Amino acid sequence: MIAVRAVESTDLHAFTAAARRSRQLHRPWTTAPCDAAAFDRYLARFDSRHNFGFVVSLTATGELVGAINLTNVVYGVFKSGYLGYFAFKGHEGRGYMKRGLSLVTRHAFRELGLHRLEANIQPSNVSSIALVRSCGFSKEGYSPAYLKLRGKWRDHERWALVRGLKSAAPTFDLEAAHKYFAADCFNKAWDLIEKPERTPEEDRLMVALNQASIFHWLNRADCTSENLSIGFWQASRIQALLGRADEARHQAETCLGYSHALEPFYMGYAYEALARAELMAGNSAKAQEHLRCAQRHAAGVENRDHQAMLLKDLDSLKLTR
Repeated sequence: MIAVRAVESTDLHAFTAAARRSRQLHRPWTTAPCDAAAFDRYLARFDSRHNFGFVVSLTATGELVGAINLTNVVYGVFKSGYLGYFAFKGHEGRGYMKRGLSLVTRHAFRELGLHRLEANIQPSNVSSIALVRSCGFSKEGYSPAYLKLRGKWRDHERWALVRGLKSAAPTFDLEAAHKYFAADCFNKAWDLIEKPERTPEEDRLMVALNQASIFHWLNRADCTSENLSIGFWQASRIQALLGRADEARHQAETCLGYSHALEPFYMGYAYEALARAELMAGNSAKAQEHLRCAQRHAAGVENRDHQAMLLKDLDSLKLTR
């Protein structure tokens, strides 16, 4: 079970420690305050009238699992506000943020009297899009060059939840559909990965199938960090096949973010993906560093079949140097 409450100054140490552990997970979507000065600036934004900061915590232990912000609230005839959020590493993909976001939206509608909540999300941030979709938000539009982040104007999708309006319920078993397509899309993407020659249309389909698989996993109640680690590893491999070093690196970093608390097998493959991306980018020193990390984790894999599979992929990287 989880609880949602206002963020407080006493959260400083737990919050910043969790933020530091989550840097890889948050990159490149957001930056959480990682030190006392940044946390003080973060806390100062919230005036409990137009800007609200919440933390999501486990009721059993009080451990922080994420944060949700409701900002730029306008009352009067508009009655609207904007949502932002992030999970902390080790707690992603477990349904905690879905429950937390649902509690915050209920508070906004019932206690603050708001009519509309909006979340603006970069199109490639599939985890964030899946979260708002699972909470009943609807996609209203697309905003080119909406926000300047990391020095560049970024496009965003506009998702909104309006009080009293509900998305039409599907006429099929949605849970069963997510379960089926999470695996089916992954397997079909893998078939295209192994195809010796692909058409440009098949390349585009390969990317779409992988992203669809991740989307369906994110909407499954039994989704784990293992599932997402594998999904984003496949995403990195696909981008590497297509010669897109930067995107391969980004997907590998996301894979690593989901792998930190997992067995060495998953960490080994996360570093394998990073090494592959850096080799493609021509950064041989970084590639070798990641390769050594992967080999160290491979040595700790207890399942011999899994270990042999990982080592075989690492050997293939040596051949491409």
